[in-house]
Amino acid sequence: DAVALLGAHSLGYGHHDNSGHDGMWMDNEPETIIFNKRYYEEILRRAWRLRDPEDTTPTLDLDKHLDAPKQDWTWAGPNGGNPRFMLNADICLAFDIEAGGNCCTRIRDQADELGEAFCVDPRLNLTPTDIAALDGTIRECPSSATVRPRAREAVDNFAVGTGRGNADVNGPFYEAFSAAWQRATERGYSEGQLHDLANTCDVTTQPTANPTVSPTDAPTSTPTVSPTGRPTGECEDFNGTFKDNNDRDRQCSWVISGDRNRCREFAYLCPVTCDQCQCLLTNHVCETDDDCCSAQCIGEVGNKKCECRGKNQLCTHSDQCCSGECRSDGTCSGNRNRHRTHQHTTAAAEM
Repeated sequence: DAVALLGAHSLGYGHHDNSGHDGMWMDNEPETIIFNKRYYEEILRRAWRLRDPEDTTPTLDLDKHLDAPKQDWTWAGPNGGNPRFMLNADICLAFDIEAGGNCCTRIRDQADELGEAFCVDPRLNLTPTDIAALDGTIRECPSSATVRPRAREAVDNFAVGTGRGNADVNGPFYEAFSAAWQRATERGYSEGQLHDLANTCDVTTQPTANPTVSPTDAPTSTPTVSPTGRPTGECEDFNGTFKDNNDRDRQCSWVISGDRNRCREFAYLCPVTCDQCQCLLTNHVCETDDDCCSAQCIGEVGNKKCECRGKNQLCTHSDQCCSGECRSDGTCSGNRNRHRTHQHTTAAAEM
């Protein structure tokens, strides 16, 4: 029940003046008004590191945060002036932070990216060489599966969801939250003591019908019955039909049929058909940063696209850069001629 009720952190913000914890739990502002399972996805997908919200000085030595009067967690994204954060109560659902101490919840193990890069404060402006030197010095937080197995199992279950369409994908979370909310709000009352609110301000003598415990579907920016996110595990196309931009049922074979290539809009559903199993190219529709070769999925909910990295931004490979060139010092060049050549080559490959 506690894991389900904490899912309400998908809504709203923390404010420094109220709690001392500043920022939002979700990865972008539009998501903070949508009640769904995104909270659990954020706990698992990000590289969360310790933060003292009272200390604004960037540092690699996070041990001092262990004894800070106020303590929470943040991730290494630029944050846009509105920090993303999680409380100890959030992180401990999935990770054993008591045993981990100063740790990072996720250190990626990829050949073309330095996992530690996502665990350090970007304001330190570390070069890839500096980050490579951190290998082994930043520990990954252990899973809570051994100390709080039911909590970890619930987080995993709510994050994955089941079925197709927004309501079904969020189904396990909605069902658990609804039951937990009913138990929490009705505790201490005898049967018959609580009644549904009346639909009028007038005095009534008869109670209204019994309330329902099933929440309504979470709002989305555009109606959809297609699954969210790219397929995980072994790369495969979505097996079934999905809606195109005109609300017509389509299959992956349609994406490259005729004289049009529609991979820009549908590669995240049909990665095999579009030959984009590793990651999505610039300007392609995406769901999360992890979808994109550039590791940057930008935009409002329902209209997010992979964006490339500009001049002098950190990079590990050329596909991340708008110019198409990741220099030897680990930053993107600003050579626009190379950018046009790279984009032309990419477009030709898609066709």
